[in-house]
Amino acid sequence: MLKIEKIDHLYDRNLLYLIYTVLLCVILILLLNVTEELTHNILSKDTYEILHFFSDLLSIFVSFSVFAVLYYTYEEFNSLRNIILSQAFLITGILEVFYLFFYKEIFSFTPKDALQYEILFWLLSRLIMTSGIFTTSIIEKRKKVYIKKEVFLFSSLVITSIFLLITSFTFSYIPQLVNVGQGPTIYSLLIEYLIISLLLIASFTYIKEYFLYKNKLICIFVIALILGVFTEVSYTLFSNLYDIYIIIAHFFKVLSYYVIFHTLFLANIKMPYRKLENMKNKVDDYAHNLEDLVNEKTEKLVKANLRLQNVNKKMIADIEAAKSIQQALLPNKSVKYKGVSFYSEYIPCERLSGDFFNYFKIDEENIAAYIVDVSGHGLSAAMLTIFLDRSLRIKEGYYGGKYSILEPKEVLTILYEVFNNSNFPDETHIVMIYGIYNIRTKTFKYSSAGHNCPLIKISENNGVEILDENRGFPICKLGKFYKPTYKNYEINLNKNDKLLFFTDGLTELKNREIYTLEKLLHLLKNNKNLDSEELIKLISKDLFKYKNPNFLEDDITFFIMESTL
Repeated sequence: MLKIEKIDHLYDRNLLYLIYTVLLCVILILLLNVTEELTHNILSKDTYEILHFFSDLLSIFVSFSVFAVLYYTYEEFNSLRNIILSQAFLITGILEVFYLFFYKEIFSFTPKDALQYEILFWLLSRLIMTSGIFTTSIIEKRKKVYIKKEVFLFSSLVITSIFLLITSFTFSYIPQLVNVGQGPTIYSLLIEYLIISLLLIASFTYIKEYFLYKNKLICIFVIALILGVFTEVSYTLFSNLYDIYIIIAHFFKVLSYYVIFHTLFLANIKMPYRKLENMKNKVDDYAHNLEDLVNEKTEKLVKANLRLQNVNKKMIADIEAAKSIQQALLPNKSVKYKGVSFYSEYIPCERLSGDFFNYFKIDEENIAAYIVDVSGHGLSAAMLTIFLDRSLRIKEGYYGGKYSILEPKEVLTILYEVFNNSNFPDETHIVMIYGIYNIRTKTFKYSSAGHNCPLIKISENNGVEILDENRGFPICKLGKFYKPTYKNYEINLNKNDKLLFFTDGLTELKNREIYTLEKLLHLLKNNKNLDSEELIKLISKDLFKYKNPNFLEDDITFFIMESTL
């Protein structure tokens, strides 16, 4: 609601103003208590009625003014506090109009229960306004909302109509709110105590905000709330309709509304325009000296730019060379072996990627496949993927006096040890899945090193299944402290069964919302009968209807392994 600015040098002074306000209000109440009989004799009944009437008119005018300021500046700030407070004052203003119409000393057409109506509308209007202020105090100050302001306006008018209808149909059931010659009843007092409590809580909440930001406008707003508290205190003290406490309650109310209007006008109109004017003046000042400054700086910038261009060209050439090396290590988009085929999509968010994948023949029966996500992007991540490609080409180990194919868990264990013996930075880490497909047995055995994206099995008969086993421990520089134990998992693949490998760049793609795993699964379930190539193209098409591929925050890598026997 309030535009926050830090004004450190006014900190103590503003607190003093707040204390002075409380003291002055208390003193005024005490003076009225002492001079009540004197003022009653001095002020005539007609004077009371005129003061009463015009103070209510002022309240209505200021209420609608507060509404107008906040409502018509809503689209500039989209502040949830502002729009809620604007609607609270709109409803308050409307109810106060009805309150005024039931003032029988002014209008002759009022019903016989006009006094009960008058007090009811006073309490309702004060309760609505206070509830709005209390609500804004518990809303985070920078909270924004992008609903059209007309929706709030319509809702407020509906709420007001409901209030009026309920009041009309249930009026006879409402307990007596005031006794002529005695003052408010216990029911009125309970509502007043509720209003006072809400105002005090809101005041303390805004004072906490003031201590945090030391903004003068927050303190002024709290002063308005304190005046509102004394409005209700004065109301609880009156004993008859021509009591000085009624007049002072209206005085406090008008003053409170005006201070709120003044604060919000400064925060939402005057101060922004004043800042704009100051910025314009600064721009004008800079413009007078701009030409000489530009000429002086341009010469320096031209020289510096030439040097930067030369350095940049060399860096781009080096990066392009590294890109060529990295992409040369990637498999073709479509690769077919006996019994199994692969189709892939690879979209780096920069020239060089931290994602990597590959598949290769170990022997005539076994095909290895893996996908890797290295922390970070750019040159360092790309160089690490080259290291991984070399390291993951290990095919055999010597066990029991003979050579045998290394199982996936053994490959990851060796990679963990090799990585920890290297000189890569300590903050670097790798997550991956490595697996081996046996063409004869049609089993895919795999192991995970902390990969946060599960394999997805796609079957024409059995649908889509997430293989979300233990994800294992990432490859990282913790070898001195921890030796992970990697596990193997197996899955059988029938003819045309597919496995989707992917990195988190696919399911964490952001636009206004995230392209989630649920969206991906829904797409796969509806298109499970497509072959690998068609399915990869469909995923890409769906993905880039959602996000421009030229503006990615992370690398996107995915491929499908399909059993063809």
